[in-house]
Amino acid sequence: MGKIETYDLSDKDIELLLVKQYPTNPCIKCGSKGSCCGCQLERDYKNSMKPLHDAGIEEIFFKIKEMKDLENKIYTLQKELNEKIADFNTESDNWKGVEKLHQGLEEWFNWFNRKRDKFNCRQRLEFAHAKSLDDSIDNHYSDHI
Repeated sequence: MGKIETYDLSDKDIELLLVKQYPTNPCIKCGSKGSCCGCQLERDYKNSMKPLHDAGIEEIFFKIKEMKDLENKIYTLQKELNEKIADFNTESDNWKGVEKLHQGLEEWFNWFNRKRDKFNCRQRLEFAHAKSLDDSIDNHYSDHI
């Protein structure tokens, strides 16, 4: 069940609510909550809020202020979300480039490994052939010695 409140506001009330800028309550940031003796900032704040209090619309003002603060928060979060999405898309494009580079490097390494394997195989064959030549030469000369 929802609660509906209806207010009858005069033009002066609307002007007080929407047109005039009011300061933020300094007591929110104050560290002496329990031992407050009423500093000059508090007195200035209460004096600036007096027209709202006298018109009986102070509570409405705080509800409107809360809604505006929430709107600002939503706007900020939406902006951050859009920036994150843009960053992700940029990073995604960068990763596609990195993936292509990785594929190219992988192909090069495969080619290099094939060439190296062929070279190693050729060297083993040459070494085996040379060893067999040495052995045959040794055997040939050992028979004659």
